[in-house]
Amino acid sequence: MDFDWPARHIHGMQYTVTVTHDEAEGIWFVETSDVPGLNAEASTLDDLVAVIADVAPELIASNLPDAGHGDDASFAF
Repeated sequence: MDFDWPARHIHGMQYTVTVTHDEAEGIWFVETSDVPGLNAEASTLDDLVAVIADVAPELIASNLPDAGHGDDASFAF
């Protein structure tokens, strides 16, 4: 599947998140991530992206203190 999300680059901080769809279970989930501690799943891809955007800045601030607050992070899916 191809998804066209504009890349958001702010202050040069970019994190890659790889998501996968489990057809048998009907869920999308984070397979791998540059964000330590990021584990999430949702019933739709859009919902998963929303969850990631919500929790990732806090995880970045908590787990990667040298990266800043996490509020200025961008994500590539």
